[in-house]
Amino acid sequence: MKRSAVIAVFLPLLLSAFLAAQEPATVIRVYSLKHIPAPEMVRYIQPLLSPAGDLRIQPAQNLLQVRDIPERQKLVEQMIASLDVAPAGYRIAIKFMEGSQAPPAGGVREEVAGIGAQLKGLMPYASYAILEQLVIEGVPGDQISYRLGKDYHVEFKLTRVLQHPQMIQLAGLRLFRVKGAGEGKERLIPVLRTTINLTVGRTHVLGASAMQEGSKALVMVFQAEVQ
Repeated sequence: MKRSAVIAVFLPLLLSAFLAAQEPATVIRVYSLKHIPAPEMVRYIQPLLSPAGDLRIQPAQNLLQVRDIPERQKLVEQMIASLDVAPAGYRIAIKFMEGSQAPPAGGVREEVAGIGAQLKGLMPYASYAILEQLVIEGVPGDQISYRLGKDYHVEFKLTRVLQHPQMIQLAGLRLFRVKGAGEGKERLIPVLRTTINLTVGRTHVLGASAMQEGSKALVMVFQAEVQ
């Protein structure tokens, strides 16, 4: 075989070996998640992977299999350690209020005074009265369902916002008006459906709906605390 032919044969082989030597070595690690569903964790891990990385999940065992270079595996490990922690318990105070254009009758109740002052800068009503107030305790994953007085019903799922430890989410929050349906039965009429994020220690105001008379509106005030 001529020298030129030998070079032509071995040059591609040498080039392939050289390129392979330049590629970073990857390792495979399996992470067992304790508190976060593996499919939910994917959105936080995927951006950390290198072009050589690969991610697979095993939902039944709640496992995350990651193939990547050691430097990226370290980032993955740190992310999982920061997110896969036991959820805290929360206490959520809810005030269900009526905003009105009429001035308050008989003075302003103490528990309304501070809230009313805050609300005046947000909503165009002269006064506010508490129709119902309650405190709900739960942990992320709980499905909450409560009657608000005799005329309203509220429900939502308590979930975590993983990237914001000081935030809790009321997912799929629905407010219903309770109406009699005869023979002692009731039916729920949808009034509002939304999802809201609550920051621990801060007040969140949600204008639920305008009432039929137009001069009044339903308002919900939320405040979350860690138990």
